[in-house]
Amino acid sequence: MKQTVSKSQPGELQDFECTFTYNAIDYRLNEHRAETEYEKLFNFTHLKLKEHFTDKHFMEAYASSAQLGETNYIYLKIFFNTLEIEQSYGSIPKDENMRIILLNGEKLYLENISSSYPKLSKKTGQTIYDCIFKAGESDFDLLKKHEIDKLGIVWAQGYEEYEVSNIDLIKNQIHCLNQNLN
Repeated sequence: MKQTVSKSQPGELQDFECTFTYNAIDYRLNEHRAETEYEKLFNFTHLKLKEHFTDKHFMEAYASSAQLGETNYIYLKIFFNTLEIEQSYGSIPKDENMRIILLNGEKLYLENISSSYPKLSKKTGQTIYDCIFKAGESDFDLLKKHEIDKLGIVWAQGYEEYEVSNIDLIKNQIHCLNQNLN
């Protein structure tokens, strides 16, 4: 189900194709659920690993925005292009915050609502993490207005920060969700 969103605010893309992977009543909770399609948010390769990852990135992160009833979420799917990650990164613990630094300098902290453990795909040679971060209404309001500069994740083995390349992805996804509700 695709829907094109036209925006008239200065500085925004005129057209962003809204693609929903789900947009209906969730029969289990009897509430409306809308989820945008995952799109690439950023790539990351440590400087020390660049010689080993010449044709692909060490890490690729994809984001989706969602609403379930009155609750907002940012889904993050992280792919490491190696199977040997767990010892270096571990899990992303429940209740840890993802730090979002906006281009205007403001910082948001979204709570991970469930521990995220690595899943190995021997077929693709990747390690995959699926994360769900809860966002308050004020968080969504800021993300709807501002681009993202950096994103920080608290791994079991420490904190790491990443530069976001698709800086207006989540902003556009939230606009899609809001237009979908009208």
